Amino acid sequence: MRVGKISVVCSFLLLLVLSCTAAEINEARTFQLQGKPRQYFLFAPDKTCARGAAPAPVVLLHHGTGGNGSELIAAWRDLARRQHIILVAPTGTGPYGWIAPQDGPELHRLLTADVNQRCAGSLDMRRIYAVGFSNGGDFAFYVALAESKYFAGAAILSRKFQIHEGRSK
Repeated sequence: MRVGKISVVCSFLLLLVLSCTAAEINEARTFQLQGKPRQYFLFAPDKTCARGAAPAPVVLLHHGTGGNGSELIAAWRDLARRQHIILVAPTGTGPYGWIAPQDGPELHRLLTADVNQRCAGSLDMRRIYAVGFSNGGDFAFYVALAESKYFAGAAILSRKFQIHEGRSK
């Protein structure tokens, strides 16, 4: 009888641990960058961050002026669920959202390191994408060029690039 109770308790604890690691993640997180707190939003579909899960692609979402990371997470959540994509959306701190180069390489490295730890090493470090909307599109374009070895690709949404005398502005 005692062995049966122990088996039931152990089974319950195992199920509890497995359910905690496989649940959908939708949270605001904070980390330090250059001695200042930075906020980002993380969304990972069910089982994407479970121990032993297949490596998942990461999309770093950059909001436009006056926005924040949670708005882009909401817009991309359904696609992320269908495609098993991890979404990471930092909130910019500059007057227009993003400051280059201050928000560049170190920001993305610290973000992905924090997310990889939170997601039990489930990030596919070869499939990290920069996406930006409006002013965030400018920033995504900048970091994709400046860190081309880090990003697998980039998408710039709703951004106007002006060309003058053969030079982009």
